[in-house]
Amino acid sequence: MMKFLAILFLLLAGKIVLADDAATLQRRIDSQSSFTIPAGRHVLDRPLYVRSGKKLFAHKDAVLVVEKGGNYPAIYVLHAQNVELNLPRIEHGGAETGNSTIICIFHSENVTLHGGQLIGGFTAIFGSASKNILINGTETRQSLTSYGNEFQDCENISLIDFKAIGHRCDGVRFLKNNRGVLIRGGEYRSNGSRFPAGGVIGVGIHLGQSQNVVLEGRPIVAGNLGNGVCWKASYPPGEFGTMKNLTIDGLVLDGNGANQLEVRWNWDTPGTVRPRGFSARNVVARNGRENGMYLDCDGIDVAECCFVDCDRLIVGADNVVRQAAAGIGIVYSRNKPNWQPTNTDFVRCPNSVVFYRVDR
Repeated sequence: MMKFLAILFLLLAGKIVLADDAATLQRRIDSQSSFTIPAGRHVLDRPLYVRSGKKLFAHKDAVLVVEKGGNYPAIYVLHAQNVELNLPRIEHGGAETGNSTIICIFHSENVTLHGGQLIGGFTAIFGSASKNILINGTETRQSLTSYGNEFQDCENISLIDFKAIGHRCDGVRFLKNNRGVLIRGGEYRSNGSRFPAGGVIGVGIHLGQSQNVVLEGRPIVAGNLGNGVCWKASYPPGEFGTMKNLTIDGLVLDGNGANQLEVRWNWDTPGTVRPRGFSARNVVARNGRENGMYLDCDGIDVAECCFVDCDRLIVGADNVVRQAAAGIGIVYSRNKPNWQPTNTDFVRCPNSVVFYRVDR
C-alpha cells in the first residue's frame, strides 16, 4: 500500500508520466488543429501522421521513441500542406532500411520544423518531391546506417542553425535535382565511417547536383572523415539535375579528412554535367588533410578567403577566377596559362596554387 501511495504521489506531482501510445496521440493530432505532445516517454509502435494545416508542439520533457528494429518513421508528413512541427527529442532504434527514417516529408509543401533532437534512425530527416521546407534549430545525431539527412527532388530548402553531428555517412546530402538551397549557420561535424576493407565516407555538407545554393552565416564544417563541403556532379543530368550557382558568404572549414571545399564533376562518368557559377567570400579553411580547395568548374569568383595549414589548392577552370580585396587571389584562364597569382593569403600550405587544365 505504501509503495502504491508513493507512486500515486509522484504521478500527481508530475515526476512520473504515463505516456500515451501512438494510437492515442494520433487521435488527438487528428482531432485538433494544434496539439501539444505531453511530457513523458512515448513509445511508438507506428508512425504519427501529420496532415495539412496541423501544428504540433511538444512539452519540454516529451520524448518520442521508436525501439530497436522499428521499421517505420516516427513522424510522417505525406501529401500535406502548411504543417508546423515544434519537435521534441526523438530516439529511433532503427532498422537497416530507409523506412526507419525519423521524419519523412513526401510530396508536401510549406513544412516547417523547429528545434528538437533527432537521434539514430536510418536517416534523421528525409525529404522527397516537396517544396518550401524550413528547418530551424534542429539537431540531428548518429544515424545508424545512412546519410544523416537527405533531400531529393525538392525546391526551396532552408537549414537555419541546423546541426548534423556524428552520422554514419554524410551529415546532409542533397542527392539529386534540388533547386534553391539555403544553409545559414549551424554545425556539420564528425560525420563519416571507415570500412574494414578500406575507404572512408562522410562529407559534412554534400550538395550533390543542386542549383541556386547559398551558404552563409559561417556554418562550421569540421572533423568529417571525407570532404568538408562538396558540390560534385557524379551522374548525367536528366533526373539527377544540373549544377548552377553556388554562392558562399561566410564558411568555416576545419580538419576535414579530404578536400575542405570541393567543386567539380566526375570525369569517369560520361555525360556528367560540369558545375558552373561559383563564388566564395569569407571562407576560412584550416588543418586540412588534403586540398584546402579543389575547384574545377566554369566561372569562379573567390575573395577574402584564408587557407591555413592546408596541403595545397587546385584550380582548373575555363573562365577567369577573380579576386577582390586581401585574401585569396587566383586568376587562371585558357588565354593566360602562365599567369601567377597575386595578393594571396596561403599560410603554411606547402604545395599551394597548383594549376592545371585538361582539354576535354
